[in-house]
Amino acid sequence: MCSLSDSPTTIKYTSTSLTAMTRYRDRSDAEIASNFEQLCDDVLTQIGDQLYALTEEHVPLDEEIKDAMSCDEPLYDDWDVVRYMGEVGCPICRRGDTIFVGDLTPPCTGGGCNIRSESCVRLGGEYIGSFHTHPVNGTTPSPADIETSIRDGEEIMCIGGNVGGKSQITCYTAKLLPRRRGIAVSIRGSYYPNFEDLVPDGQIKFYRETPPPTPGEVLEALLPNEDEIRHLIADSYHIGVDDEEMTELVEEFINTLKRGEIPDEYLEYYDYDQPSDGFEDTIDIYLRENSKKLEERYHEFLKRDLFLCKL
Repeated sequence: MCSLSDSPTTIKYTSTSLTAMTRYRDRSDAEIASNFEQLCDDVLTQIGDQLYALTEEHVPLDEEIKDAMSCDEPLYDDWDVVRYMGEVGCPICRRGDTIFVGDLTPPCTGGGCNIRSESCVRLGGEYIGSFHTHPVNGTTPSPADIETSIRDGEEIMCIGGNVGGKSQITCYTAKLLPRRRGIAVSIRGSYYPNFEDLVPDGQIKFYRETPPPTPGEVLEALLPNEDEIRHLIADSYHIGVDDEEMTELVEEFINTLKRGEIPDEYLEYYDYDQPSDGFEDTIDIYLRENSKKLEERYHEFLKRDLFLCKL
């Protein structure tokens, strides 16, 4: 979920995703394409209405975007930033022949957004892919979106957005070579070509706050120092750091982070309302015919690395 940032979401290497990664590396492009075509049909018929409802609810269309473009000052209010820049997402799950969606991640921005892939297993299925929205400029995945989808072993990644003033969902899966090597992003961070003949219709300026830490970042910061975890738990439960329950509580704390969730004990410690460092950012906006042209060119470019279908 990184349409506005090159910072990838936290990558969760579950046994399911590792199995999928290995399985896909043994498949030919023809096999990947055949599986993807069937999966696109299943997603459309079984959960297409749900995904379109999420897109229509959370992706602003042209007239609303024009209101944000008309602002001389950057968007600072949290509601405005989330409305115009926020993304929602959910895992795509499978149980036998049934496709269903897992837990929805509420609107958020930047690299702090995470698809709750672990919810597929809790709901009795397996994690096979993801859906998320892009607030502006269509359904083209960012390089970080593609890399994360490959590393998570996804069979399908769907993105909902606004194309030509209408809601659209496009789904993708990587071909064999990118699955083996990843997406080659240059030192400058450039992956997509620059279409200089397409002039943006305007810009949206907004204040981008530093996102709260992800489960992976918390795990990396705290795991080398178990004493800090013990003190967090002790403060939360009002027990001593050497309490007989502590070993079990520490183990659960660490396992929760590994599942891609933030433990309650850390939520009590971290003040999500505290002021955070941030910066003013600007994003170019393409509307109507320009957004269609941009999407078509990006999709044509993506065909070298990905298979795609429009729902």
